[in-house]
Amino acid sequence: MQDYSVGLSLMATPHPGVVHFEWAAAGLATVVNTTPERAPAFFHARSPNLVPAQPTVAGIADAIEQAAKRTGGLEPPSAAISGYPTSWNQAFDAAFMDQAMKLIARC
Repeated sequence: MQDYSVGLSLMATPHPGVVHFEWAAAGLATVVNTTPERAPAFFHARSPNLVPAQPTVAGIADAIEQAAKRTGGLEPPSAAISGYPTSWNQAFDAAFMDQAMKLIARC
């Protein structure tokens, strides 16, 4: 990842994906297409390293150009993304594990 300047993660679905969030969290300027369910504000709220693009050839080309210009001034990995866990302990905290074990016990 450290050898790349720009990531390009395009999806033809409203699913928010994971790859572009991981790349942005690692400090990579990442172009992602918008959908009716995922407007630019959705991506801007998650990371300044995400560059939302209109899902057209011109929109994607413009976003790639923006991302290439921003590669020197990106947020470092420690501050690159918000609202998501950054460790296994955060993702699978004690409350989550307790609930998961209760569900497993019912099977």
